[in-house]
Amino acid sequence: ASSATATSGLGGAITYAYDPKFCDEMLPRFSERHNAAWLETHEFVSCDSVKDVMISAFDTWAANSPHIKFLDVTQHCADNDLWTRVDEPCSSANCVRCPAAEIMVR
Repeated sequence: ASSATATSGLGGAITYAYDPKFCDEMLPRFSERHNAAWLETHEFVSCDSVKDVMISAFDTWAANSPHIKFLDVTQHCADNDLWTRVDEPCSSANCVRCPAAEIMVR
């Protein structure tokens, strides 16, 4: 039975998880990481900073939409060994998903 007080979907939160290879695939795309030798000693873009931007975007969306909130279940997926291979075509090098996540961030 579905209701406004359910703890899944829009009744609770939209769950998401980062692909375990997300940072390995995303960080090389930032030119700040390899434009000059002196930049190698300074980290302008990190995995945490990219994830912080995602969290900020989700938080902004949720703040402006009273019925929407987001929950990161990445650690839950890892702690409970929930990662499974994706059968359909996938552009990620890892091609896994977690059944606890409604959205996979790749």
